Amino acid sequence: MLAIPIIIHLFHFKRFKTLYFSSLIFVKQIEQETKSVKKLKHLLILISRLLAFAALILAFAKPYIPLSENTLQGKTTAIYIDNSFSMTNLGSEGQLFETAKNEARSIIGQLNDDETFLIVSNDQSAGEQRKYSKAEALQRVNELTVSPFSRTFSETANWIQTQLENEEEKVLSRLIYISDFPVQTFGNDLILNKSTQLYPIQLVAQKSSNISIDSAWFTNPNFRLNTPNELQVIIRNHGDQNIDNLALTLKTNQTQRDIFINVRANDTTQITVNYTDNKKGWVNGKLSILDEGIIFDDDLFFSYEVQEHNNLVIIDGEDAVPNIKTVYELDPFYSVQSFNDKSVDNSVIQKANTIILNGLNNYPSGLTELLAAKAKEGTGIAVFPGKNIALPEINIFLQAIGLNGIARKVNEKFTITKLNSNDLFFKGVFQKLPKTLSLPAQNNYLKVNPSGRTISLLQFENSDPVLLRSSELNTFLFAGSLFKGDGNFMSNAIFSTTLLRIGELSKSEKPLYLTIGENTRYPVLQEQAEKPLRLAGENFEFIPLKTTAQGKSWISVYQIPGKNITAGQYTISDDKEIGHLSLNYDRSESELRFVKMSDFEQALKEKGFHNIKSSILEKKSLISPINTANDKEYWKLLLILSLLFFFTEMALIKFWK
Repeated sequence: MLAIPIIIHLFHFKRFKTLYFSSLIFVKQIEQETKSVKKLKHLLILISRLLAFAALILAFAKPYIPLSENTLQGKTTAIYIDNSFSMTNLGSEGQLFETAKNEARSIIGQLNDDETFLIVSNDQSAGEQRKYSKAEALQRVNELTVSPFSRTFSETANWIQTQLENEEEKVLSRLIYISDFPVQTFGNDLILNKSTQLYPIQLVAQKSSNISIDSAWFTNPNFRLNTPNELQVIIRNHGDQNIDNLALTLKTNQTQRDIFINVRANDTTQITVNYTDNKKGWVNGKLSILDEGIIFDDDLFFSYEVQEHNNLVIIDGEDAVPNIKTVYELDPFYSVQSFNDKSVDNSVIQKANTIILNGLNNYPSGLTELLAAKAKEGTGIAVFPGKNIALPEINIFLQAIGLNGIARKVNEKFTITKLNSNDLFFKGVFQKLPKTLSLPAQNNYLKVNPSGRTISLLQFENSDPVLLRSSELNTFLFAGSLFKGDGNFMSNAIFSTTLLRIGELSKSEKPLYLTIGENTRYPVLQEQAEKPLRLAGENFEFIPLKTTAQGKSWISVYQIPGKNITAGQYTISDDKEIGHLSLNYDRSESELRFVKMSDFEQALKEKGFHNIKSSILEKKSLISPINTANDKEYWKLLLILSLLFFFTEMALIKFWK
C-alpha cells in the first residue's frame, strides 16, 4: 500500500523543456540552487504522504494495547438485571425493575455492534445460557419479568463464569450488575476471573418501609373435627413508623375472619387466630394484609388435612403393659394397631402419626433407622422402656430420635414433685393449676444424661427428670419402667393425660407450606411410588422434583421453572388426587435493608477484584459510563494523525513555491 504514494510521487515530476541560451554561466548557478530546494520539498512531501497513508492503514487495522499484560480479555459482556421482589419497590423513575431494564437498554445501546451479550436474571433459565447479539439482547431485556427467586452476587457471578467455561471462554469482558443490593447480596466465594471489569449499579428506592406476613403455624398441629384450632401468625413491620389497625384476614374453605392489629416500628407481633373445622378433608387457607409498595409478602397460603383418625401404632416388647392400648382405644379419634417388636410391619409404620414403644429392652439397628427417619418427618414417638434394657442399644436409639442417653439405673424410691406447667405439653390441661398435686412415685428409675437437647416435663424431688421431650423433634421418654412393682405411675391420672397429650401433639409430617426456591421436601404417600407426580395450581401446572425411599415419596420446589410459578394452593396428583400443597414466596426480600456501595466495593477488593467502577442511581436516570473497549485502542489517534499529515502535504505543495 505504501508503494502507491511513492509511484505517484515519482511520476508526478515535471519533465524539463530544453531551452537554448547563448551563455549558461548564470543559469547553471540558479539551477543548482533550485534543484536543492526542490529536492528537499519533494522529500518532505513524500514523507508526509507516506506518514499519512501509514497512519490511515494502521487506523483501519485498529491496533491496541491489552489492558492486562498477562491476560487477554474476553469478548462477552454479561448484564445482570435483578428481578427479585424487592425490585418492585418504587424509585424516582417508577418501579426499580423497569428502571433497571431501561439502564440495561441504554448500556447495550452504547456498546459496539459486534459485542456479544449474556442477559442474566435470578431465573437462570436455559435461555440465559446462550449469547445474544446486540438486537437480540435488547429483545431479551424486554422479555424479563419479576421472579420469585433471589440470588447473591456470588451465585450470579459464579453461574456466569460456569457458562463461559462451558463454551471454553475463560474471561468475561465485563459484568454489569444492576440491583438494589439487599443486605444478603455478596454470598460465598467467587470463581469469577479477577480480570473481569465490574460495573455495580445500585438503584435506590424512595421508601424502605414494608409490612409482611412472616410465618404461621398451629399450636396443636393434630387437626380434629369440631376441635378449636390455634393459628399463630407473625406480622413483621420493616419500617420506622408504627402501624395501627392493620387488618389481617383469614380465609379457609370453611371460615373467614378479620382481626385488627397494631405493629410497632421495626418489630414483630404474634397474633393467635382461633377457629374450628367442622368438616373433614383438606383445608386450604389464606392469610392477607393490605400494604402499599411491595405486596408479594402480603399473602401467606397454607394447607392441612382434618383427619378422621390418628393412626397410632404400639410396638410391644417383653415388658409391655396393656394399659397404654386401653387408654387410646377409649378415644375414637385414635385408630390403634399393635405389633410385637419381632413382627413390625414397615408399611403400617410409614402411615403412623404416633408411635409408642411399650416395654422394649432391645432396640435393633433396623428399628432405630426406621424410627429415626419417622422422627425427622415430625411423627410423634414415645419411649416407655422395659425392666432390663440394653444400655448401649437404647442410647444409640435415643440419640437417633433427638433424646439424651441414659447414664445408669437408680434403685431408689423417689416421688414426682415438679410439673413443668409452662411447657406447651401441659398447655390447656389444667384450667387452674392446684397448689398441691397428687403425683406418683417410682421405686427405681433411669438417670438421664444432662443435655440441652431435652426439656424436662416431670421431675423427682431430687430434680432428676422422669418425663422428657426433645427440644428438636416430637419425641418423648419416660425414664423408668411401667412394670408392676417399679412404681404407681399407671394408677395416677397423669398417666392417661400424658398419653393423650403425646397423641395430640404428634405433628403432622406434612408442613403447612413450602417456600418457592428453598431446598425443603414435602412427603407424599403413593400407592405406586414409580408414578410421576404433578402439581396443578390455578394458572400453572408442573412436575416437581421427586425422590423416593422406603416406599415413600418426597417432592421439592427447589428447582422449578420460575417464570410462571406463583404462590398459592396446588393439587398433588398422579392418576388421582393425593393431597394439597401451598407454596409461598421467600420472605428474604421483605427486609428492605441494603448494603453501601463503598462496603460492596471493599468486599470485592478483598477478594482480589480491583477493576471496579460503581454507580448509584437515586434521583434521576443515568447511563453508566461503561468502558466500551476491551483494550486501549489507537485507531482514532491514528486517523487524526493521517489527516494531519495530509494537510501538511497540501500545505507544502500550496505554499512552498
